[in-house]
Amino acid sequence: AEALAPLGSHIMFYLAAAVSDFYVPENEMSEHKIQSTDSSFQLSMTPTPKMLSPLVKEWAKSAFVVSFKLETDVNIISRKAREALQRYNHQVVIANILQTRRKTVVLVTPFDEMAIWMSDHELEMGKEIEEKIVNELTRRHLSINSGETKYNTRFSDLADQQETSEKE
Repeated sequence: AEALAPLGSHIMFYLAAAVSDFYVPENEMSEHKIQSTDSSFQLSMTPTPKMLSPLVKEWAKSAFVVSFKLETDVNIISRKAREALQRYNHQVVIANILQTRRKTVVLVTPFDEMAIWMSDHELEMGKEIEEKIVNELTRRHLSINSGETKYNTRFSDLADQQETSEKE
């Protein structure tokens, strides 16, 4: 990411979903096979370090950054996606529900939400939703580099705009 930083807004980071939110540190791993004859087994895991924050704040500050938020509860997905945008201050979260992730996703930005979905026919033809996602993200990214700033908005930009309008 740091090597690409000089390219500024011409770079898009499309961050795949986390392989795991937790891991077992190497120094805590069992040296030998866990015996099935043991009466119980307890597993303690450590949260996986988040790379999104240093990417946005340190390594590639001007890049167009897209992350994913996968949930199983449709009632919290939009809120969780917006919280991620606020916490990490990047441009887009692709929100998806585990059960429908191959058919429907929502692109969440600081100012809007846009659903992308696959028809039954498209799915039957073997098409994948990723193509539509990448096409829309590419369109938005290209519009930024042609001078349109709408799609490069971050939550911090909205806060700055609000402060300016309150002073006027």
